[in-house]
Amino acid sequence: MARNVNVDTLKRLAALVDGDIWQVADLLVEEFPAEEYGGLGNEHARTGLYEKLEDYEHALVTEYGIELKSSTMRRYRTTAIAWPDGVRTPSAPFAVCNRFHGADRFKRIESYLKRNKGRPLTVRAVRRYTAEDGPTRALPPWESQVRRRIESAAKAALLEGIKTDRPDWWNADAIDDGRRKVVIDALRKLANEMAG
Repeated sequence: MARNVNVDTLKRLAALVDGDIWQVADLLVEEFPAEEYGGLGNEHARTGLYEKLEDYEHALVTEYGIELKSSTMRRYRTTAIAWPDGVRTPSAPFAVCNRFHGADRFKRIESYLKRNKGRPLTVRAVRRYTAEDGPTRALPPWESQVRRRIESAAKAALLEGIKTDRPDWWNADAIDDGRRKVVIDALRKLANEMAG
């Protein structure tokens, strides 16, 4: 067995691993308290936590045949610190709370619970609400969209599947003057017909 592993904690961890994730997370906080091993905002400080969790990962595999990655245990522990027992709600399961560690986490969960009309939150609902709340990406101006589409059609006609990274793709070796003239004439004819 790996040194630096508390045998009782290892046994409890092995017993809980297939059950309620909150219990696993709380056990990790109990064994590795924030005061000693870092909490929110300083969870990346050099406290020896990573090494200890790697010892537990190794011991779980060796002693019980259970694979529980140290990175997963770190994430579980961080979630339990961010969501202490007194602020948890059955309507926001561990998988949901695991997505919120920032300072605005309580406010966001409360907002999402209201939007979900009393139903328990799911990860899928949270993804949807987060996407709705996120900044919308501005589309390029319409003129740019038109130019890109026309250029794409001309490029496809001239290159016929040939790949090139040249910014002046119309001068690629595979394109001769005759083919280029056909496309230019077609574009001019279409422009004249449209101008009409």
